[in-house]
Amino acid sequence: MANTDRPHGLAPLGRTLDGGQPEIQVHGKVVGYGTAIFVNDVVQRVAAGGIEPGVGALTVGVALNYGAASKATDHLVIVSPGAVYEAQDNADVDGTALADIGANSNLEANAGSATTEISGYELDESSYAVTSSLHVHLMQKFDHPKNAYGANCRVEVVFNVHSFGGQVTGVTT
Repeated sequence: MANTDRPHGLAPLGRTLDGGQPEIQVHGKVVGYGTAIFVNDVVQRVAAGGIEPGVGALTVGVALNYGAASKATDHLVIVSPGAVYEAQDNADVDGTALADIGANSNLEANAGSATTEISGYELDESSYAVTSSLHVHLMQKFDHPKNAYGANCRVEVVFNVHSFGGQVTGVTT
């Protein structure tokens, strides 16, 4: 059975690598920012002190609520660098394989859905490598009966690039 192509950002699994629950903080999006923040969007700090969608050295975590474009909104954000998430690969090559587990990946920032208010972030399958500067680390295939290796595979990930954590080189089999 083929996996369903349903991007949904980084969906939190409610646990961290340390075994506890992830920390959640409130962060604000400034009124002048012209892009919405969607549920499960990766967010980063901006110079004005707020947050915006984006991933990189200033990544603070994953937003748990929606905020419309050009409006000042407060967001619950999972900020724990060791928080575990589930994300779908973008199937731009041949899908995630068992051999890809342990590698690192960049995230592809696709537009979220205005209807569902859910993020469009996906794993950028073409970026899978051991490079330590890639955004997330692929831990394992998400264990669900309707999830298989291949196109649009859902994978458990942790941040590799996070403002509160260090970068780790991946491994592949």
